[in-house]
Amino acid sequence: MKKWKFKHLFLTLAATSTVAPLSLISASTTSEETNAQPDGNGSDTDVVEINAPDFDSFKKLVDKVQSEKLKEILDERIKKLRQRAKSYLDSTTNDTNNIIKANYYHKVAAFLEDNKAEIIKNPIKFGLPFFYPRIASTDKTLKNVSINFLDRTFDEVKVLSSDANDGTTIYAKDYPKDITDKIEVTSTKEEIDGEKPEVNKITKDELVKLVEKYYDEFNVNFEDIVINNEDTPNNKSTQYDYNSETRTLSMTVPSGFDSWEQYIKSKIASRVLYFDLTQNSKPDEEKEDQPKNPIFPPLLPDIVDPSVQNEEIQLIPNLKPYITATVYDRYNSDLNAFASEYNNNVATKGTSDTYFFFKNLVNTRFKYSVLKLTLTPNNELQAQVQIQDVLNPDKTKVYTEKVVKAESKQLALATNAAVNTSRKLFEQFYIAMGVGKHINYKLLPSQRIANSLFNIVSRTVYIFDNSEEFQKMFSEIIQRDQNTVSSAYDPLSNVSNSSAQPANDETNGATDEKLNNEKVSTNLGLSIANLILEKTLWGATINEIPYFTVIPNTLSTYYNDDLVTGFKNKLEIIKSNIAFFNDEISKLKDNEVSPISLLALDKALETLRTNINYLLGLVNVPTSDVYGRYITYNEVLSDVTRQIRNLFNILKMDSLDQIKESEPAKLEEYKNVLRDSFNNLEYTPYRQPQTSQKLLYILGSIFSIWGIILAAIVGIFISMRKKWKLTNIKNKTITISIISAVSIIAAIALFILGLGGLL
Repeated sequence: MKKWKFKHLFLTLAATSTVAPLSLISASTTSEETNAQPDGNGSDTDVVEINAPDFDSFKKLVDKVQSEKLKEILDERIKKLRQRAKSYLDSTTNDTNNIIKANYYHKVAAFLEDNKAEIIKNPIKFGLPFFYPRIASTDKTLKNVSINFLDRTFDEVKVLSSDANDGTTIYAKDYPKDITDKIEVTSTKEEIDGEKPEVNKITKDELVKLVEKYYDEFNVNFEDIVINNEDTPNNKSTQYDYNSETRTLSMTVPSGFDSWEQYIKSKIASRVLYFDLTQNSKPDEEKEDQPKNPIFPPLLPDIVDPSVQNEEIQLIPNLKPYITATVYDRYNSDLNAFASEYNNNVATKGTSDTYFFFKNLVNTRFKYSVLKLTLTPNNELQAQVQIQDVLNPDKTKVYTEKVVKAESKQLALATNAAVNTSRKLFEQFYIAMGVGKHINYKLLPSQRIANSLFNIVSRTVYIFDNSEEFQKMFSEIIQRDQNTVSSAYDPLSNVSNSSAQPANDETNGATDEKLNNEKVSTNLGLSIANLILEKTLWGATINEIPYFTVIPNTLSTYYNDDLVTGFKNKLEIIKSNIAFFNDEISKLKDNEVSPISLLALDKALETLRTNINYLLGLVNVPTSDVYGRYITYNEVLSDVTRQIRNLFNILKMDSLDQIKESEPAKLEEYKNVLRDSFNNLEYTPYRQPQTSQKLLYILGSIFSIWGIILAAIVGIFISMRKKWKLTNIKNKTITISIISAVSIIAAIALFILGLGGLL
């Protein structure tokens, strides 16, 4: 468990790694050029000639870009740390944990602020070993080595060929010894010496792009690296004194450290180096083949599956197999016969689900099954369990675990039902995201969204697997409500055991799966849903961001940075494609295809913006019905992701005029995609009918009452002005009358909207 927990700290780092390795960046130069040796002796002069002409200026260029990016990051993060510290203090009175956390955030902010100039000048000195940009810009020849660091092997790490030949510490040699001692170069000296140096063919533009992306990724992962929750001191490692009157806290430096600066540097040093190696190494897996029928045909984005990239199958928990209620009685009779029957007749047919279930509550991408049963000398059944990536069946992990039998058949049934309830809840979310119930990240429009979803899945698995409170309450609910179910699928509507279903994400695409947002019906199902949603996830955070806000925030960023900016940049091509399409359909006889327009596109973008804001509002407004809010959340999310898919197709389409000239055979396919994408756009924002209608009626009532009160005041003034001897009230009565009239008109308009509008 400890190993899983430690590796999880770095899931975000690997998931968001998009900086291309030097070997890929330099691929534009042909091998013929690389091996060219005009004078036949393979001299160093021949190799140098292949470097970029301005290579000698690259180090200064990296220093300049690094200084600009670091200044920008530090200014932003120092401000946010101060704000977050203030929010912790404002939200509590005597909550010691929050006060300690706020105090620690202030100390980190002070460390960054006091040393900002020096950090920008020499980040390595302050626990920020940004080696990769330096390596990319310094040596004209490079070598590849394999490095083991913090239980992970990094392959094809680029190092300076001069360092590699030294036989000394190859990577991070000018870094503190307590860190470099953890670095193990697994490549042998013979392998290193025998490898021919690779020419560093990176160009100026490629280098700038690499460095900018490098620091962008560091900024994305800043909180995991620099203010990781595990770094916050506790009362075992430090002493503190809290003054309740001034609400100030004084903390001693944690034991074993001479200063807060030393403590902070020691905490971030290894994580920054891990991040750096993640950027400067070959991805764990090469990019998979694209799905057979991509969700954006023929415009599938180049998404690296974060599950594959991070070897998620190696990180997910090894779960125990539980006996199902179906075979519960047979299991009790004769264990030896049970094992023999299973091994001979069942395991070979792949029907493990009839006999066993696993508490895989979240990650529906992976299927657990029992391959073989063995009877131990203690008369216990030991299972050989296989975990399989449903989307990549060749990716498996096998482990051994003891078979678990519930105290009663009914309890086994209820436990299975509780597991299926949880899986159903998350499948609804995955389908709303557009990735299908087996979480096919490649069906998403951007790497940013894929990484956010992966982090959510990983974090949820981690929370459920490591929270003793959650596991205790999960078991208590099953014990209490076990008699409210009569089958493993009783709490659910129209749902089958998804772990036994084929991976239709690859055959039909995730869009074939419709969002079924029906609520669970039994006491057990409702209790499990409320435990997961309200008591566990609603208040959870990912990198200090509220759990349910992560996806809306990512979608909002994608809308602004990718869609809006993208449409502005490609406006002329889009106009040309619209004109081309409309011209083509005008030539058809008996044409029933409607023309498309830029105005419709603009309205669709506005609808998407409104829906994303509505999604953000859903998670930021308090509610007493979190489960009902979750249902609405998925409905709005489904509308948003569907709109994004259609807008993505329109945005990413090349010029139809050029396609007609270069690939005429594909023109019809592209035209159909453009037509279908426009036809499927939504132009009316999502509104939850009952809630929206009720809100409109409430607002209408408020405006009408306000208007009537103002009208009454005007009437009283006019009728009583002589009796009360009121003077100079003409302008006042006119103003109040106007406000009253506007209020009544607004009320009428709101009532009409509440009834569904004028049409």
